[in-house]
This record gives sequence, structure tokens and C-alpha cells, in this order.
Amino acid sequence: MKKLLLFWFPRVLGLLYAAFLSLFAMDAASMRELALHLIPAGVIVALLALSFRWERLAGGLFILAGLGYVMIAGPRLDWIAVVSSPLFVVGILFLLNRRYSRRNV
Repeated sequence: MKKLLLFWFPRVLGLLYAAFLSLFAMDAASMRELALHLIPAGVIVALLALSFRWERLAGGLFILAGLGYVMIAGPRLDWIAVVSSPLFVVGILFLLNRRYSRRNV
């Protein structure tokens, strides 16, 4: 049961995070702006698709995405906390799932 929870929790959390990011696209005035605002959510969904085959790679890429946003956001600690911390959590959960699922096989 714990292995199943550890398998699905980062994936569901990643989907919820992609849905959260797509909320920022609601202020788009044109289709081009909508497409540009949906790119980050699309990247998260692509990383989630990778996670079903390569969990370690996806975990590392989620952590790198969090670090990338920290570099872009500058001194805005509130933005960093809201946008980057879920990426770090999802990445760490993927790495933990990979570690514990391989150990118990």
C-alpha cells in the first residue's frame, strides 16, 4: 500500500501543480498569449509523462526546474515559495519512489 501511495502521490501532485500553473493563463487576451501562458504547464505534463518510464530523470528535472525558477524569480521569496517548492517536493518524491521501489524488488 505504501509503495502504491509513493508511486501515485508525486504524479497526482504534479498534475495538480500543472493545473495550478494553467490558472495563470486565464488572464490571456489572445490565443497567442494563451499559448505562451500554457507552456509551463505543458512542460510539467511532459515531465510527468517521462516519470512513468524514467523516474530518476524526471525527479532530477523537476528539481532543476525548481532551481531554474529560483534563478529567474530574483528576490521575490513569496513567488519562489509558491512556484518552486512544489517542484522540489515532486522531484524528491520521485527520487524516493525510485529508491524504495528498487530496494524492495
